[in-house]
Amino acid sequence: MITNEMHLFLVLKKVNGVKVPLEFCLMRQVSQCGGVIKLLDACDMADMFVVVMERMESCTDLFDFITERGALPEAMAKNFFRQVVEAVLQCHHAGVFHRDIKVILHSIHSLFIKN
Repeated sequence: MITNEMHLFLVLKKVNGVKVPLEFCLMRQVSQCGGVIKLLDACDMADMFVVVMERMESCTDLFDFITERGALPEAMAKNFFRQVVEAVLQCHHAGVFHRDIKVILHSIHSLFIKN
């Protein structure tokens, strides 16, 4: 994954002549779900597919946040868990279920789900 100040660039290698990687199709399906990092654009090249996603300012992985701070207060943990469940339910209603989601913390009050 490549990043700049405003975007994340995900390079998906094409395998076995696949025209559009499944990962891109699934990301497009959930891009309008709340709490999911937005898909902005994509570029189809001969041997790869480049996906452009939004990049959140000053964000951190939830695991790293908990590791640095230790146990979270119950109210904060409950709020984070509620947001994760809501985002996962929206993805599920859009027909996508991902078993390896990454949770990033945008601020103390909001989370985003990343593929």
